[in-house]
Amino acid sequence: MALTRARHRAYLITDMSVASGFVKELIKENYSVELDEFTTSIHQLQVTELSCPACKSGTMVPRISGASTFFGCSNYPLCTNTEPGCALCGGAMKKQGGYKICINEACRTWVPLCSVCGAPMKRRHGQYGEFWGCSNYRSTGHSCSNTMNHVSPPSKSQEATTQVGFQS
Repeated sequence: MALTRARHRAYLITDMSVASGFVKELIKENYSVELDEFTTSIHQLQVTELSCPACKSGTMVPRISGASTFFGCSNYPLCTNTEPGCALCGGAMKKQGGYKICINEACRTWVPLCSVCGAPMKRRHGQYGEFWGCSNYRSTGHSCSNTMNHVSPPSKSQEATTQVGFQS
């Protein structure tokens, strides 16, 4: 967080994914704060919707490791929770009902969630055709073997339009 002032204004500049309680209070309590002075990434605008589901106190922030991008908890190394981003645009995915939906309004890709363990489902192809299989499936050891033959798109209230493509 940085605080600077100009002739008639004071500027508070912060990364919302790791914002202090003070900054969050200024926004949440509707103080007279102008939020659109500078251009902001979609992730920064949606950060309040991206709380870490594991520790509940951190926020999911974009991370890069080698050639892959993902979202990890801002409380790392205390919380090591990670989640993949949208397969089409790389944006964050938010859980809404039984789906994960991309927060990017231009994308709105969706992925169904496993009804047994809550992990994202993957579209797969087997000897009897296409099906949705849990991403926690492993051929050996502890795994979730839940499958679904058909998944209905999210309801109109969730406004998702694109389903994640076929994965083998």
